[in-house]
Amino acid sequence: MTEASIAIDVRETGDYIGARSLQQAVVDGYRSIFGPGNPTTLQTLRQLSESCRKEGDHATALELARDAFNQFTRRYGDTHPESLTAALALAVALRHNGELEAARDRGERRASGSAGCSAATIRTSWRPTSTWR
Repeated sequence: MTEASIAIDVRETGDYIGARSLQQAVVDGYRSIFGPGNPTTLQTLRQLSESCRKEGDHATALELARDAFNQFTRRYGDTHPESLTAALALAVALRHNGELEAARDRGERRASGSAGCSAATIRTSWRPTSTWR
């Protein structure tokens, strides 16, 4: 998981080309180890989409964002936190590709999907099984 975190940190420092390269390596590794539909692989795919967008490759960013969104919603439904995060990434990618109406629609649906997803709801519905402190 560390390499994925480093890729995000590199991206946030402004090295978009380096971040994309690192993130692509993470996605490739996760696909071969965990499989293409694994939730962790899909998270890194969404992160790669964001790296591509920040690097300026908006077409690839949109393709990856759509893929991550479709797989998360197929797996978890529209209101799961990962699906909502992927919906936001897709809305941003749509906007950067000039698909403004679709971006607005996706963003509004994402906002309505998260209406019942407050921090209190997440805290009470998600209980870790580990007793580690």
